[in-house]
Amino acid sequence: MWDELSETWKEKHFLQSQYFLQITKCDDQSCCRPYRSSIRAILPGRFIPPPVPVKQTRHSLVAPEPDETLIDSHYGSLFSRIALSAILPQCAKTFKIFPFDLYCPSLIGKLQPRICPVCGMYFPSQKAKSSQTKLHTSAKFVEVSKRIDEEDLDTITSSVQKDLAIPVDSLPIIHSVQEWATVPWIEEN
Repeated sequence: MWDELSETWKEKHFLQSQYFLQITKCDDQSCCRPYRSSIRAILPGRFIPPPVPVKQTRHSLVAPEPDETLIDSHYGSLFSRIALSAILPQCAKTFKIFPFDLYCPSLIGKLQPRICPVCGMYFPSQKAKSSQTKLHTSAKFVEVSKRIDEEDLDTITSSVQKDLAIPVDSLPIIHSVQEWATVPWIEEN
């Protein structure tokens, strides 16, 4: 029972990668208290986005494929990654959930066996994946999944996509770099 519960809890609150573990609150107020900050304005998907290099081509910014050479590619800051979250490599379409470690050199070619075929989540080890697979094959999970019909699935999918989208009004428009770079809490003499 505890393993099942903890795996369910992990699925809602954890994002694991080989070298990085993120734990965050979920939106269910019966489980977690509301956020005390406006972090969701910065991270609408609740988690720090994966590092994706970008390079300038003749026509636009693009994300190279993981097996391409990364010469002339640059990893941006967290805020540039959030702003450029729509720029993904073509291989991203093959994943249900974009793996955080896609560009990790030591893991290229090792990602697919660590992805759950049911939910599409990436796990940092085979053991973590097998724990998740046990959750999907448990009687409770099978019973709940039988009750979800296509309409519910569409609603869930659109809700998740809406949560991951960056609201346009959350990105500030900078009219003057000097004014923007001024520290607001220091009084001028």
